[in-house]
Amino acid sequence: MAIHRIDIYTCFSKSTLVYAGGARAVIAAPQPFIVQACNTEAFQKITAEAFQKCTGRALVPHTVLKGSPDDLRAREEASAPPAAPSAQPAPAPAASPDDGYTAVDRSALPPEALKDPLLAAALKIAPDCDIYEKK
Repeated sequence: MAIHRIDIYTCFSKSTLVYAGGARAVIAAPQPFIVQACNTEAFQKITAEAFQKCTGRALVPHTVLKGSPDDLRAREEASAPPAAPSAQPAPAPAASPDDGYTAVDRSALPPEALKDPLLAAALKIAPDCDIYEKK
């Protein structure tokens, strides 16, 4: 069975950056399937690379459910006075030009793939999202 994924833009466009400090970033997402998708190794790598390119600092992303205790703790941490800066930022993960995924049309997905709980939930929330298959 092929591995499917939803595009990262769809996931993060519905989310909020709650905290970015030290070597980590906390992102609050409104739906559990987005939290699950954004905490996969592939999404975390892409997000870390984006932080590195945008801020010049490598931040390790962690996505939490909006309104959860983890979200509230991150918001408290964000509103606290800043701590002393760290001596050295963490190195960025190595970029891979070809991650092995190719775009797939939703109509080309086999019926058993549409029964996957994560993919089914994603397609209910974002029916027009891009879907990729690992080759």
